[in-house]
Amino acid sequence: MAGVPEILASLSAPDNTLRKQAEEAMREQRTNNPQGFFTGLLQVATTPGSSDQEMAAMLLKKLYVDKRTEENGLWQLTGDDYTQLKNAVVASLDFTQSVSHLKRKADLVCACYREIKNYPELITSLVALLQSQEDVNKKVYAMYIFELLAEYHLPQDQIIQNSDQFIQLFTGCLQDPNMTVKEAALKAITSFLGSIDDETTVMKYQPAMDWLLDVVIEVLRQDEDKGKASLESLIELSQNHGEIWSQVTQKLLYVVSQIVQNKSFEEGTRQSALEIIGTIAESTPQLLRKHTEELKTNLFPALIHMLAEPLHEDSIEDWAEAVEEELQARNDPASVAADNVNRIASHLGEKVMIKCSTHLIKEAIEQQGSWQLRQAGYLFLGMISDTCKESFIKSMDDVMRMSASGLLDAHPRVRYEALTSLGLLLTELAPNAQKKFHSQLVEVLLRMMANEDLIKLKTQACSCMVNFVRGLIDEDALIDESSDAQKEYSRILAPYSANIVSTITGLFQLSLNKSYAPLQEEVLGLLSCLANVLEGKFAEHYGLFMPGLKQILATMPMETAAQQELRAHCIQTIGFILTAVKDQPEVCKADALEVATVLTQMLNSGRIADTDAQFLAIQNTLSQIGTCIKQEFRQFLPHIMPALFRDVKRDIDLKIQDADLAGKADDGNTAMNVKIAGMEGARQISMNTTALENKINAIGIIKNLASSLGVGFFEYVEQVATLLKDELLLYPYAKAVRKAAAKTMVFLMNACNDSNQMKALFNHVYPTWKASIDKYLKRCDFSELKYIMSEFKKCVNQFENFAQTGEVFMDLQEMNDLIRLLGEVVKDVREDRTERFKQFATAKKKMDEEDIEYFHEDIKKVDKIENFAMEIAGIIISVYKGQVSDAFKQHLLMHFAVTLQDFKGKFDYEILNAVCFFCDVVEYGGEDLFAMTAQNATVKFLECITTFPSDMGLVQSAGYGLGAIAKRAPQGQCPGLGDIVRVLKAIVDEPDSRTDEDKVECTDNIIGALGKCVLFQNLGTAATKEFLNLLPLYSDSTEAQSIHKLLFEQIIAGNPVLTEVKAEVVGCVQRIIRISNEKPELELLDDQGKEKAQVIAGML
Repeated sequence: MAGVPEILASLSAPDNTLRKQAEEAMREQRTNNPQGFFTGLLQVATTPGSSDQEMAAMLLKKLYVDKRTEENGLWQLTGDDYTQLKNAVVASLDFTQSVSHLKRKADLVCACYREIKNYPELITSLVALLQSQEDVNKKVYAMYIFELLAEYHLPQDQIIQNSDQFIQLFTGCLQDPNMTVKEAALKAITSFLGSIDDETTVMKYQPAMDWLLDVVIEVLRQDEDKGKASLESLIELSQNHGEIWSQVTQKLLYVVSQIVQNKSFEEGTRQSALEIIGTIAESTPQLLRKHTEELKTNLFPALIHMLAEPLHEDSIEDWAEAVEEELQARNDPASVAADNVNRIASHLGEKVMIKCSTHLIKEAIEQQGSWQLRQAGYLFLGMISDTCKESFIKSMDDVMRMSASGLLDAHPRVRYEALTSLGLLLTELAPNAQKKFHSQLVEVLLRMMANEDLIKLKTQACSCMVNFVRGLIDEDALIDESSDAQKEYSRILAPYSANIVSTITGLFQLSLNKSYAPLQEEVLGLLSCLANVLEGKFAEHYGLFMPGLKQILATMPMETAAQQELRAHCIQTIGFILTAVKDQPEVCKADALEVATVLTQMLNSGRIADTDAQFLAIQNTLSQIGTCIKQEFRQFLPHIMPALFRDVKRDIDLKIQDADLAGKADDGNTAMNVKIAGMEGARQISMNTTALENKINAIGIIKNLASSLGVGFFEYVEQVATLLKDELLLYPYAKAVRKAAAKTMVFLMNACNDSNQMKALFNHVYPTWKASIDKYLKRCDFSELKYIMSEFKKCVNQFENFAQTGEVFMDLQEMNDLIRLLGEVVKDVREDRTERFKQFATAKKKMDEEDIEYFHEDIKKVDKIENFAMEIAGIIISVYKGQVSDAFKQHLLMHFAVTLQDFKGKFDYEILNAVCFFCDVVEYGGEDLFAMTAQNATVKFLECITTFPSDMGLVQSAGYGLGAIAKRAPQGQCPGLGDIVRVLKAIVDEPDSRTDEDKVECTDNIIGALGKCVLFQNLGTAATKEFLNLLPLYSDSTEAQSIHKLLFEQIIAGNPVLTEVKAEVVGCVQRIIRISNEKPELELLDDQGKEKAQVIAGML
């Protein structure tokens, strides 16, 4: 079998043993006789009439041209070899051969030109071939070469230089009378255009798009499989260059709409057509927004009809027994349409969707003769609810009435989709919809949960109730446990809690009797949400559920996936219930300790696999128990921290390799193939997504434990901090890991026992923080930089009290370098904004209103980084004061001064950032910095107040700055004192200044500023009395505590301004102390203020 002909013959033999022998012989020849084997293959590939020509050509490319890793270290072709190979193959071209034979030779020819880089010669030969008027195979061969050139990435200068000629060639083939040539041209032009980087060059091909669509239609009529392939080619084209459809968008929408609603086409064909529009919506949404009439009359009606093709529409029984998968996992027409409605809506935006689809939804819902269309209408409504949130809030009565009407429909499938729609709306319109419609909705949903005949409908009603209750969870309450909103929501739900508990108790038993996992999941989810909202009020129901949940945990086997899922849901529910009653240890402490013991034993038993649903449930619930029993949870840390550290350190097994060589991904790994421009063939990217999910979850749990336990977590702080520093903050493979790690740092700082430990921890990790900021600043990756700066700011904020204690948290050299870095951040953010506005000025003519809104929203998100830099700078100067004045002058001052020089064209938040920056400068900066800035800052603060009188945030900040200047300037030397007092007093004297909710916090700060003028600039007895009569402050607790403490300090210090009005001072102090005692919730005095109040009480 040593000869080439024998090897080739055996490779295609039916006998598997013979094929394996041939493969071994081929490998031996490639290794030990590479040149001889090359010559033999070339001879066969170029010999007329040889039956193995195609096989020989394929092997030549694979073994000698592709430069595979398997051939590394073996003999390789040189430049001359490629030229000789190309010449031999071109000379052997016989256009009477099959297209398959010709394509294999084209593969070789194109690969050789890639190496010798003589593209002009190749282009000349292609032009000659395409000038043949009758030879179909020549044209197909030439078009295939163009397709390959896209893969090899023809140099851009060649594309631009020959673009007119290429357009003529492509257009000619698209209009060719032969369908095979048209198909080849369609594939070639779509691939070729994908390789072009220059948008202007691509747009030259726009006239060919009309012919392209005609070819697609013609191919679909003759051969649906080929037509589907043609549609898939258009998807890739639309992804790369959606704007190329601008001249034929109307036609494209019509063609796609016709395909989508044509039930005679296969589902895959219809999906491919719809994918074209979905892709354009993502890449070039403004193109579709310009054609609202076609969306309204063609595409959206087609989608409604596709939504009206649900699975099992002929059998309620089959539908009722089918388990619902995630929407994205389904391939039936209705699910594909629903997913695309949501996708298209998210990119086209609210205004277009409201304008083009509202009437269609109403028409579908009112179709009494078709339950399919009615359920389609509700499904469409649900799918656009997130995009149309603002409009739906404005018309909430109508939208909720329309959605809820479906709950009374005679057909169960319409009721099911109405519940789906209502659930989605309750998520988007929360908590407004819950607050307004709770009395009607809860009753109806409970009745459906109890009385629907089908368990599937009971489950969906329960799911809708979950959304209702979840909408009453105030996310801010997770941070501020005294949230007034959460108390209000708890009051709303409390009257229904007994009925909800009674209903879900019965449903849970039903789900166990029927072994119906979906209902189990929803019931336990509802129970968790109910506990979360009711908080302490859930205690009265605690005894109904906790024993049963513990019993399931103790007795339910964990052998099957269904059993593991049920146990996981029970574990999660236990966590939420314990969290709800965490402030009632007499209710929950014993159970919390018992469950924690069981869960830690399970976690370390070796029986819980990473892929077991219980794995994450156990870790998360242990974290919640930590919140519940706090310091008593420390005993469990040695049992759970090793598992968490193991998960944090997991290798996600990321691999990038040739897709042809990769084979099946390893167990537990997820793989996807991608095409990379300029590289032949696809690449497979694979990773262990379970390991990644566990890594992210473990970091989050460590963060929660540090937050819950505080100093009780300290023994693990150094180990976690080292992981953050050495691995996680700069983890290269997943932003979610980096983000979770960054969020953990502040809680580690709070777990320190004293300021020295906190400083040591901060400085241990700081080099990585700095490297991270540097890295993403250089990349102009502002998405990454935003969360990094946000979390870094939280860490620096922990040193805020150092302004009073006189401590510092970094050496001065490091601090000055940090200030330099902050200046770089501000500079680069502003330069990016300037550059993007230049691009915006050019692109604006192609943008619609939605695009412009998105642009400004994105600018605002990036500009948030500047706000973080400003706040960090404020903490720094408050702590280091005059020590950093020079660094502030050099790196930061001018950036913010420029903003205040001219307000024109500035965003309100830009001006506010600059005002806040200068407030910190004049309050804390060195004497030289104060002298340098006070005069101009006074002018600009006053200008802000008079120019933007209705912007309470800006008025409040500017007013505070004026007070800081008045406090610090020597008496009688305060710049613009008369204007300051006049402007501040005018604000306080407004009739509603202390009653209008939008003004009261601002007024407190203005009164505080006025008080500093009184106390430190001596405005006279009348002004002093007037100020004292305005106290206490009570709307802004931070300012109230500061001003009251300042007043007490000045009384103790014997400020002569106050000694002249002793009676009024006594009355004011007594008033502040009395109200502080009577209404502690107002927080009028901090601890230092209370101490000084006691001193003054003794003095008076």
